[in-house]
Amino acid sequence: MILVQEIIEREVISREMATIGRRLRSARKRKGWTMREAAPELGISLTFLCDLENGKTRISADRLLGVAKGLGVSIGQLCKGL
Repeated sequence: MILVQEIIEREVISREMATIGRRLRSARKRKGWTMREAAPELGISLTFLCDLENGKTRISADRLLGVAKGLGVSIGQLCKGL
């Protein structure tokens, strides 16, 4: 039973990260930044930014806060679309 729960939790996290990634991409584009321009401004690597925008990696709350601030949005906007 635990295995099924773990699979479900991973799937939920995966979907949430994909949603955050889409919102992050949208916020970046609103600033008029390419990924190459945004990465150093946000204090992350280009590869990490690419993986974030494509929902292929996770990010800590602290790091997400820094990214959100760099983009001029709130964590709520990235996580919940507020």
